[in-house]
Amino acid sequence: MSDSDIQFGQTDLTTCDRELIHIPGNIQPYGALLVLDPETLVVRQAAGATQQLLGCQPADALGAALSTLISTGEVTRLRQILLENELRRPIHLFNFFTSPDGTTLDISVHQNEGGLILEFEASEHGSAGYQNPLSQVQAMIAAVSEAASIGEFCQSATEQLHRATGYDRVMVYQFLPDLSGSVMAETVTSGFESFIGLHYPAGDIPKSSRDLYLKNWLRILADVAAVPTVLEPVLNPATMAPLDMSHVTLRSVSPIHLEYLRNMGVQATMTISIIQDGKLWGMIACHHHQSKQLPRYLRAICELFGNMFALQLDARERADALEYRHRSSSTHHAVVRRMADHENLAQGLIQQNGSLLNHLDANGLVVLIDNQYEASGQTPSQEQVRALVEWLDGQVSEGIFVSQNLSSRYPPALAFATEASGILAISASRKPSDYIIWFRSELVEAVRWAGDPTKIVEPGPLGDRLTPRKSFEAWVQSKRHHSRAWTQNEINAAAHMRTSLLEVVLRRTDELARERAIAQQRHALMVAELNHRVKNTLATIQALARYTHDSADSVSSYVHDFDNRIQAMAISHDLLSDTSREHTSLRALLLAQLAPYDKAGNIILDGPDVTLVVKSAGPLGMVVHELATNAAKHGALSASGQISIHWDITGPPDNRKLAIRWRESGGPLVTKPIREGFGTFTLNQTLPYQCGGSSEVRYLPTGVECDIELGSDSLADDHPDTSRPEARTGTTAGEPDKNGPARILVVEDETIIAFMLRRIVTEAKCEVVGPVSRLAKGLEIAISQPLNGALLDVNLAGEFTWPIARVLKDRGIPFVFMTGYSQPGFIGEEFAGVPVVSKPFQTEDVKNAISSMLGGSEASAPVGRTIAT
Repeated sequence: MSDSDIQFGQTDLTTCDRELIHIPGNIQPYGALLVLDPETLVVRQAAGATQQLLGCQPADALGAALSTLISTGEVTRLRQILLENELRRPIHLFNFFTSPDGTTLDISVHQNEGGLILEFEASEHGSAGYQNPLSQVQAMIAAVSEAASIGEFCQSATEQLHRATGYDRVMVYQFLPDLSGSVMAETVTSGFESFIGLHYPAGDIPKSSRDLYLKNWLRILADVAAVPTVLEPVLNPATMAPLDMSHVTLRSVSPIHLEYLRNMGVQATMTISIIQDGKLWGMIACHHHQSKQLPRYLRAICELFGNMFALQLDARERADALEYRHRSSSTHHAVVRRMADHENLAQGLIQQNGSLLNHLDANGLVVLIDNQYEASGQTPSQEQVRALVEWLDGQVSEGIFVSQNLSSRYPPALAFATEASGILAISASRKPSDYIIWFRSELVEAVRWAGDPTKIVEPGPLGDRLTPRKSFEAWVQSKRHHSRAWTQNEINAAAHMRTSLLEVVLRRTDELARERAIAQQRHALMVAELNHRVKNTLATIQALARYTHDSADSVSSYVHDFDNRIQAMAISHDLLSDTSREHTSLRALLLAQLAPYDKAGNIILDGPDVTLVVKSAGPLGMVVHELATNAAKHGALSASGQISIHWDITGPPDNRKLAIRWRESGGPLVTKPIREGFGTFTLNQTLPYQCGGSSEVRYLPTGVECDIELGSDSLADDHPDTSRPEARTGTTAGEPDKNGPARILVVEDETIIAFMLRRIVTEAKCEVVGPVSRLAKGLEIAISQPLNGALLDVNLAGEFTWPIARVLKDRGIPFVFMTGYSQPGFIGEEFAGVPVVSKPFQTEDVKNAISSMLGGSEASAPVGRTIAT
């Protein structure tokens, strides 16, 4: 049976979750619905109280122009709305026009493939909420915001909606991991039964309903007993299929759901979806024991309140998760620090089993590392645990296994269910059978269901069918062989612990300090999939370490400055990687880099929204960091001064420039530094070299000033010519002076690496040509200048240097590739014999490569092999 065969309200055990409730074909009778051609505004379909509200029967409206039903001015307003809005979701218009009998009407309008859908209802006036709905929402949100806990927050929300709408019962209903639901908060009119704490099986709200709740955030049913009116014609003329009514407020309700409500004694309902991260967290459900038609303006208030409630609920849950991480962080770091002091990993863990046990609030803990076994608290026997570990070796996914009902997955666990019904296990190393396992004992729980959850199937003339339960009296079920559930925060904490364990293991496998650094690098590359950008970043860090060392006054200043510069690089990279884009906001970059220094609002940012491309965001972040560091040590931030940063876009549209002005004031007297350190080097060289910009620093007595300018190719809005330059035929380059030093071309786009290579080439007693960071400039030099050799970075901000290599090869000039790529064959057959120096590299690797190019004897690697890995 296909989905198209399943009729509205006709479901069985295999099709309930696929009931097509979004195309019921009829609406509730208190309103009217028109489906129009979006271009001509001619009526395609009609249903409902069109006679009362529009002055004609649905059949008479078909084929009529909208202008025959409402005034010309109202048609003009509607066309303007069509021009200004996408209308994928309904928009609500209050007091849109007056019906023939003088009734003021509200409408909702949205559009789908069936056409332009208009819904009409009689307006309701007079209340304070109608006059100022936003003020009412603000007051409701302000009231719930005072709640101290999530439970109190949800309870307060039910009270506010109960007061605003007058429904007999308002509940916050949360979906549980097994898709069953629980009433966690409720406000109910005196004299009616309370549902607080009751559980409802997943079958009460099938998948088709949950899918619809993600699209339509508010649903209302005015009267269970009302007879729906059929849409005429049944099939939409534009699609020749039933009209998709997912966003229609007047949409009729499935007969199965109507029977369900009648069995509950409910006559009218309203539900508001609670959505977090695109998933249905739960809903606010309102019940009334008499028919109730909530005015459209009040529904709009409820929908807005529901959206804001969901956002605040998500923020509170995230805050609770952050608080948990802070609480567990100290234990985590203490365990890892003490463990790292032990040469024997197993002993280091075993001696901390008490801390590990408390880390996740478990009843028992087992550490099994290198076949060494240690247990704490309430656990199964060692024999039972070892058998469990053998089973876990085939079950653990991504190093972690979680269950609160172990016996359902591992039947032998029934033998120790009392001691350990739930487990959370992490693999503690790369070897099989190395685990840390937390156990939780059985928690015999009495679950109160709203009726027997198993009795929803009844026999009938067509066989067994899924039917709504007729009894909602509390039905208690004893839940056995389950533990208290592991929260996502606890699972995340265990996964974090496992990552830290693997880091320790990796460090201990290395014998030398450099090998330990490579192990840490490999671990980072494992997370980032060992790509070129990470390797290039490591080479930058290496160069950064050397330059920082050269300008440091002491070991402590070296450590401090190096650490801060690494943090500055990390902040820039985070902004780019977190957005999964090739650009980032200038304001976000400045805020991130200056956050450690903005302690009392003494940093002022002023400028329009600007986005930077990746090649400019990183260098600019380093420049801002150096300026801020200098200000904190010697300038305005070292006292009670102030920094003002203003930026603007200047120049014509085809040659725009970003101008940034850094101004310090109110600090101590400023003097120009006596010697040029790494900070000065960064300010003077980074932007001009790496992204074609400029920076000018002035050390005025009243405070440091810096003017920065970046060209249009640094702005993400611009689209410069990205075509690759091609090598020109022929060359006018002369031969190098045989009596002079060898001329070595350096092509590298990272400023720090480029100037480190320049130093190495100079130390090798060669003349540096460049360095250059752009493909076009490097190609021009390769064609036109006398050269003895070249060091070529493979990738220049996304452009490969193959055109330069082809020119050098044609001219017979030797060259070496410098790269972070490690995949075999990435260079290709064309340059298969060219030596490669891998990043990060050692000074001697580069000097050997230069010697090899010039025909010396120092190079230890033959042509075609990697000189350094």
